[in-house]
Amino acid sequence: MRRRMTFALTLVVMLVCGLLAQPQEKLPRTLLPSNLLQEIINESSGELALQNEVYLTGVNRNRKADEYRTGYFETRFILEKLKEYGFDEAEIVNLPVRGEKTWDAEEAELWVVSPMKKKIVDLKDMPATLCSGSSTMEVTAELVDVGPGYSEDYYKDKDVKDKIVLVYGSPERARQLAVEK
Repeated sequence: MRRRMTFALTLVVMLVCGLLAQPQEKLPRTLLPSNLLQEIINESSGELALQNEVYLTGVNRNRKADEYRTGYFETRFILEKLKEYGFDEAEIVNLPVRGEKTWDAEEAELWVVSPMKKKIVDLKDMPATLCSGSSTMEVTAELVDVGPGYSEDYYKDKDVKDKIVLVYGSPERARQLAVEK
């Protein structure tokens, strides 16, 4: 009896292992024939979209003066891509600006002055560190690091009133929590 049980158990284990070892399909089942699906995969890539985004938004950059008159680099780039992708009727529509005109930073630095003087960052070295919409100012104030700064938890037990808030998260959310609350 014991031999039969051992034999039956061995047979079941071998059957299960054999079923699990069957080759799996390489591509998921679709309505498209596999050769057409493979051709689409070979021709498409998210890499181009990613590189376009990096090209457009990689860093804050100083604009050439003529961009303010003739149109922004990003606008022209997107229009060219739309036409390249077959949107022949794409066009730029200029709309009036409401409120104050925006700015383009020429210089910006952040220094720690106490207990010893040390430069933290300079716009020329790291343009992406300047928050869009920053105001022109020269101020000396205490620094408060709130990490990503997107939730009230990061401000708990921290006094940010009349201080400069350092954040590595969304500047708008940090402004809401640090300034408006």
